Amino acid sequence: MHTFYEEDPAFPACRLFFLIPAVLSAEGKKKKLVWARWWDPEWGEDTVEWIVNSFEEKNPGVEVEPLFIPHDQFSDELLTQCQAGDCPDIMGMEVMWSDAVRSAGLAG
Repeated sequence: MHTFYEEDPAFPACRLFFLIPAVLSAEGKKKKLVWARWWDPEWGEDTVEWIVNSFEEKNPGVEVEPLFIPHDQFSDELLTQCQAGDCPDIMGMEVMWSDAVRSAGLAG
């Protein structure tokens, strides 16, 4: 079975591009985005680094800080961080986690 990221490892980087207008400050200061994901074992660090570097090159006002969380801990860790007010700016999410996020009052 093939998934989208096996065919195009840059797909998550495409999602990052949609956030640019919302995160650049009027003063032109560099904005840091925390990107939480669990794909490192599947993609490898080289691919993650390539995605981050490619994005930052095209968006010099933004710095991406990758945050790896193992898949089996991901939903619990995200809920904990978000409930504490320290939610990552960008995160991957399994569809089945959406009810927990909504129940915790974290979805708009």
